[in-house]
Amino acid sequence: MPDDPRVYSADELFEQMERDELEDSPLAQSGKMTPRDYARKVGKEPQIIYYYMRGANPRLKKYYCDCGRVVIDVAEADALFAEQAAKHKVKGQ
Repeated sequence: MPDDPRVYSADELFEQMERDELEDSPLAQSGKMTPRDYARKVGKEPQIIYYYMRGANPRLKKYYCDCGRVVIDVAEADALFAEQAAKHKVKGQ
């Protein structure tokens, strides 16, 4: 950011700080994140992430970190949502 002459607003600065914190967390280093943190990272509502984790046939597998929190695998979630985006992409775009 120091070489960038652009002036950042406070909101942009806080959003960048939040993204940096999420990426630097120990869970993110292991390739796993809590559903809420993942939703915040990709710009989705947490309810969408939990929807794919629940039900008779969950599309996202739950894991548990050492502290007992429910986490998801980031690569699995990225693949799922990329597949969803491709499936729902409007033809001609």
